[in-house]
Amino acid sequence: FLTDFDGISETVARVRVRQMAALFYIREFQFYDAVEGYSRPPAPELGFWKNGAFGRPVRRSVLSAYVDEIDRAGGRSWLYIQAAATDVGDKHLQADFVMAGEHMVDRRPLLDAVVPTAAWARRIAPRWAEFASNMSFSGIHWDTLGTFSKPMSEGTDLPGFLRAALPILSDWGLAQTCNFVDGFGWDPALLRDEGPQGRIISFPYWETWTLPSQEDFFFNEVVPRNDSHGGGVFVCYPGKTVDHAGEMQNQNAKGIWPMDLMIKRWRKALRHGSTYLAIGDGVRHVQTQYFPATAAISAQDVKKILREVFGNYTTTTTTPATVTTTTTENWNETAANDTTTTATTTAPLVVAGAGRVAVAAAAAAA
Repeated sequence: FLTDFDGISETVARVRVRQMAALFYIREFQFYDAVEGYSRPPAPELGFWKNGAFGRPVRRSVLSAYVDEIDRAGGRSWLYIQAAATDVGDKHLQADFVMAGEHMVDRRPLLDAVVPTAAWARRIAPRWAEFASNMSFSGIHWDTLGTFSKPMSEGTDLPGFLRAALPILSDWGLAQTCNFVDGFGWDPALLRDEGPQGRIISFPYWETWTLPSQEDFFFNEVVPRNDSHGGGVFVCYPGKTVDHAGEMQNQNAKGIWPMDLMIKRWRKALRHGSTYLAIGDGVRHVQTQYFPATAAISAQDVKKILREVFGNYTTTTTTPATVTTTTTENWNETAANDTTTTATTTAPLVVAGAGRVAVAAAAAAA
């Protein structure tokens, strides 16, 4: 995943993509909170804006550099859009739709929640599809709020939303993925049914809070090993501390360091032909559902990941991109300064033990 969209050069943005592709075999990149608000995309003439959620700055040229480098690396870029929201007080957009409440963060209203349905997809998908296509994204990753409230849990038709959005996105040359929070809204037909535009979603993205039930359901029912429809993305945040205080998803992991928990979950996902949300913004790892709050990965831990997740230390690149690889001795410098060493290569990608899905930070190709 990527969250830094300003304060870095376009060159640094490209280097981060190369790092993630070369070190961790990432080919699917989610752009977290890269838009201005929840109701509509940034105006075409804007080269700079601030994300409405937490005021994080976004520069269009940096987005474009990321997207272009991902394409060069043979990957896909996914624009994160909240499927169940508008800006606070946007009565015009909300008209005729069922509202599900106000989402508060840090004691302030962040967004107005809308019950996602087929009609809602037809209302919002065209505007986001046009923006994503004009920015050359591969597709849209629809985030959701899970059950959230009684109106949301009782009225949501996520399969209907995705079916209605598909032809709209397809007309703009885009694919789609979706976050099924603790499995809410899941329908196996989304992965199995295929029409003129292909299957409804490219792969399932499973943000898990209830363990072990939702973890087991994902691996045993949604993307079972050797399933012909491919794998998905297991998302279960490893947390910040060894005691995992206040982390409901990690209550059975007290005493396990977040890095070790991340490795354990990542390895399991790969063995089942799927992948795990882990790496973002170069050589950093996810901690919580707020993606920008990443933690740096030391050179020693990079080696540990490669050894325990992939079983080797080989980092090669994917054709046709030319990617500069980095030696283990320089990973600390790389994490801090986005510098790389050694030569470029265009050798075919070799993914040790990756199964049917190349390892991805935020998404996985089925």
